[in-house]
Amino acid sequence: MYSPNKSPPNSPHSPHSPHSNNTHTTHQSPQTDKYATILQAPDAIMELNVVKNTREYMTNGGKPENVLKYLSEGYRGYPQMCELMCNWMKLANVDSNIINDSIEGELKALILDRFDPKKADMIFDSSRSGAPTWLESLITQPKWRSLLYELSETYPHCLFLNFSIQKVSDLGLQGEIASLSTASTYFTVFNRVLTDQLDLMRKMDQDALHDAMVDLQKMCCHSQHTYLYAQTLLSNLIKKPNGYPLKLLAQELENAVRDRGSIVRRISSLLSDGNKYTTVSTNVSSILNNGATPGDVSRLYTEFSKSDPPPVDLICHPEFLSILVTDLFNPLKTPNPLHRSKYV
Repeated sequence: MYSPNKSPPNSPHSPHSPHSNNTHTTHQSPQTDKYATILQAPDAIMELNVVKNTREYMTNGGKPENVLKYLSEGYRGYPQMCELMCNWMKLANVDSNIINDSIEGELKALILDRFDPKKADMIFDSSRSGAPTWLESLITQPKWRSLLYELSETYPHCLFLNFSIQKVSDLGLQGEIASLSTASTYFTVFNRVLTDQLDLMRKMDQDALHDAMVDLQKMCCHSQHTYLYAQTLLSNLIKKPNGYPLKLLAQELENAVRDRGSIVRRISSLLSDGNKYTTVSTNVSSILNNGATPGDVSRLYTEFSKSDPPPVDLICHPEFLSILVTDLFNPLKTPNPLHRSKYV
């Protein structure tokens, strides 16, 4: 039996009927669920795009009361906790510089540990104007620039980090990024850093030059393109007045990549006009690749004994000269007396 004031069990108005409309069941769209998840994240209210996320949630059917619930329940207040701790340390007469260094050190460690290059690249998607406004102030501070440098070495293909390095170069801080492999990613940055580095190196003493050479090799040997460009630039500068000392830099770059095959020496030969003197370049390459033989040395001797000899620069190669000197004074490999004078 049932009361006349109540609907029958199978009535369309019964809550148990398949035809009833259950007002307690709501079906949210995927977009609504997406933004609901974002708003429920810990400290979502502290995010820069919280207003945008809230607007998207409500536009897609989300309820205002849920926004208040999500943001309040997800609030952790870690920044406020840190501020409170700093205030306590100040009350304990801890130097403010020590406090700042501690906070920045912990923050940098967290960033290095949890940095996600994909999420970093999404910064450009969320900023309609391109680069975020806070990046400009970030790169003006040496401590945070060093963090960008460290991250860029770990994530060389991150668009955000490469863009940041380019912005640092625009500030004229090429000296800071000369040792970074990411400095070779963009040609404008690479060219600017390379020319500045060469200008500095020509004024250095021998000890400073040795340290700077390591950075130059790392930067120029980053790819085939950067190596070829650097060697071409040096080749042109060597031909300028007082430019010959740069020959040492070109040779050091070649030594850094000599294990990458004969193409390296082929490039060196072409840049030094070796293609105009086929016999000389062929025999020099043979000696560099396989060691000196009496035949190679004799042919070179003949070429340089002519009334109009090739440029001596073609055989002014440290490795080439080392091979000849080693053969002359190696007791296990003494040249034939008939060829000894040709070695000399």
